[in-house]
Amino acid sequence: MPPKTPTLADIRRTTDFRQQDVAEELRTSQPHYAMVERGLRSAPEDWTPILAKMWDVTEDEIELALIETYRQGAPRRKEETAKRRDRPVDPAIAGNPLQFIHKLMHQPTTPSPQIPIRAVGRAGPAQEAFIGDGPVDWTERPAFLRGVDAYGVYVAGTSMVPRYRPGQLVFVDPHRPPVNGQGVVVVRYDNAVLIKEFVGYGLDHDEDVVILREYAPVDREFAVFGSEITAIHVIVGTKDA
Repeated sequence: MPPKTPTLADIRRTTDFRQQDVAEELRTSQPHYAMVERGLRSAPEDWTPILAKMWDVTEDEIELALIETYRQGAPRRKEETAKRRDRPVDPAIAGNPLQFIHKLMHQPTTPSPQIPIRAVGRAGPAQEAFIGDGPVDWTERPAFLRGVDAYGVYVAGTSMVPRYRPGQLVFVDPHRPPVNGQGVVVVRYDNAVLIKEFVGYGLDHDEDVVILREYAPVDREFAVFGSEITAIHVIVGTKDA
């Protein structure tokens, strides 16, 4: 029988590191690291060299451990997704996704002359962005968004320069399906937000993935597992701050 491929937890337990210790080295939270170690979330790429150095193993060993961890986490992710689907829905908005979006955006059912702006904050070693609760401001509704339940988001970070710049306001249509080359706001289940270019859909280890592109610090394409994503909204315009 071939030797078992160790998971991230298997490697960590051969050391003196606790989850909290690892999280501090990675400059993230212990709950976030714990979710990665359980295979509920994928790890940022820049964790690999840090973990390899911390645990005195090769980067290849870390990569294999991450793959095995995520593979073993598949049943947990399916269970987590099922729990989300089974959450009780407010009777006032049950069966009406449009009203649900309106409630999230704190705006009336009939589109107003203004649209809400959602702020984006950044945290962690990978500089993850998190969308704030409710609007932080309102802005005049552009003519091309008349009748659309749109919202705005302030850009944080430089990964999409020169297309999108820090502090720039992007207008988002939550109903339009994305196509290759469009800018998108990707919302994950942990409320983290990615502002990237949409490339397409694919498969990785028999799981659905969304393929995205960013421009900096290097121009690259990368995949996010579909089980981590709650929504993909298309960016339809910009406004300089």
